[in-house]
Amino acid sequence: MVTGEALRRLFAAWRAAIIADLGDRRFAPARFVAPLAVVVLVLGVAFAAGGYFFAYQADARQEARQRIALGGAIDDIRARRGNPGALDARDLRILERNSGLADLKLETEPATAGRSVQPLLGENGRITAWLSWRPERPISDLFLRWWPMAALLLIFLCVLAWLSIWQLRRALRVLDAAE
Repeated sequence: MVTGEALRRLFAAWRAAIIADLGDRRFAPARFVAPLAVVVLVLGVAFAAGGYFFAYQADARQEARQRIALGGAIDDIRARRGNPGALDARDLRILERNSGLADLKLETEPATAGRSVQPLLGENGRITAWLSWRPERPISDLFLRWWPMAALLLIFLCVLAWLSIWQLRRALRVLDAAE
C-alpha cells in the first residue's frame, strides 16, 4: 500500500532528477519560447489561409444559389408572359427581389469588373442581353474587415514572445554575474 509519505518522497526524487538533468542548461525556457512563437505564427497564418478559403467557398455557394434563383425567376416571368421578349424595369425589380440580388441591371455588353454577370438567352438560345449585379460576399467581406485586427494580434504575440526571450536571457546574465 502506498502512503502519502512514500508519494512525497517519490515526487521529491523525481523533481531532484529533473533539476539534476537540466544541469546548467539555463536557456532551456528560452529554447522553449522561441519555437513556440514560431509555431503560433505558422498556425496563425495557416488558420488565416484556411479561414479565407472557407469564406470564399461559402460565398461561392451563395452566389450559385442566387444564380439558380435568378434563372428560376426568369423562367417564371417568361412563362407568365407567354413570350420570351425583353425584360422591362418592373421585371428587373421582380427578378431582383425573387433572387436576392442587389443592383440588378440589364445590359447589352458584359459588365465591367466587380460585377457578376449572367447571359439572358433569347428564344433561339442566343445571348440577347446580360444581367449584371453587384455581388454580395458577406463572409469574405467580414473576413477582410477583421484581417488587420488578426494580423495585429499575431504581431503582438510575436513581440510578446521576443520580449519574454529577451527577459529570460537578461535574467540569466544577471544570475551568472551573481555567481
